[in-house]
Amino acid sequence: MIDKLYDGNARLSEEVCQLRRRKDIEFGRRHFAEEEICRLQSNQQRLEEQVRNSTEEAAYFRGIVERCFCGLDKVLPVLEELKKDTSY
Repeated sequence: MIDKLYDGNARLSEEVCQLRRRKDIEFGRRHFAEEEICRLQSNQQRLEEQVRNSTEEAAYFRGIVERCFCGLDKVLPVLEELKKDTSY
């Protein structure tokens, strides 16, 4: 009877050790995952800021291009007239 109890105790002790190892592994994985989440969130915020800046820059340059085309629409007819006038 005592031998059975010793064997049972040894089995349970080994099971406890295995559970502790699994707990430690799980804790390490969870800690790594939380750090990775923080890193990814930080990267996401930085990238979102870059997108906002790029969007603002694109809008700025689009406005410049639109003004250039408007200017060309006004200047090209004048240049065509000058070309006609100087070809005589």
